[in-house]
Amino acid sequence: SQPRRRTARLWQAYLPLAFVAILLTASRGALVTMLVALAIIPATQRRLRLRTKIALFTFALGSVVLAVVFAPETSLERLDTTQADIEAGHFGGRITIWRAGLDVAREHPVVGVGAGAFGPAVEPALHGAPSSHDVPLSILVEGGVVGLSLFLAMVAAVFKSLWRLPLVQRRFGIILLLALAVGSIPIEWQAKKQFWFVLALLATAGGTPQAAAGRSRGRRWAGRQPRPVELTQPSAGTDRAT
Repeated sequence: SQPRRRTARLWQAYLPLAFVAILLTASRGALVTMLVALAIIPATQRRLRLRTKIALFTFALGSVVLAVVFAPETSLERLDTTQADIEAGHFGGRITIWRAGLDVAREHPVVGVGAGAFGPAVEPALHGAPSSHDVPLSILVEGGVVGLSLFLAMVAAVFKSLWRLPLVQRRFGIILLLALAVGSIPIEWQAKKQFWFVLALLATAGGTPQAAAGRSRGRRWAGRQPRPVELTQPSAGTDRAT
């Protein structure tokens, strides 16, 4: 319908704008997260028409060109150091913070040092109180093995909920969860509302009417029994005729 086409055009226009915005911020974590999120295109391309695929490819190519043209040179230079930074194991100084956090986790393995205490816990080793830049590590340090186990159980419940969805919605949910996971590695999101909002949204997705309809169709299909083939006997008149 016409309203849906207009909405689709708005979402397509978001792609080049997102490219430009990320390059303007020069955030390497945001760039990697965006690449993970773009996996939704090949994950669903089998259901797209050829004309739609060509339009998406054109938008992607135009977004790259637009971003390179408008992004300042300093941003491009910083993003260009991403691969070298990863290969060197530097990660913008985060390796030192992560090592200090692991040392604290070994000293307080069960229940951790308490909520919000990551910075003060690593301050003696780093002579400062930085953020963890890593959600699982922050939960491990502050909540110990108990807190991390509860968090991982929550993530497992999200995967279980996503598995009840139809195929396309399931792929969307999994890619969204992966993008959230990758995006939470270089920054500290466990105290951010958007992090828990996305987890809660995905956890309840399995209870939607679409998921229930998909499960119902699956049960009906599994419960079908093949019909027996009835072999008809030729009549006496037919035997005489042959």
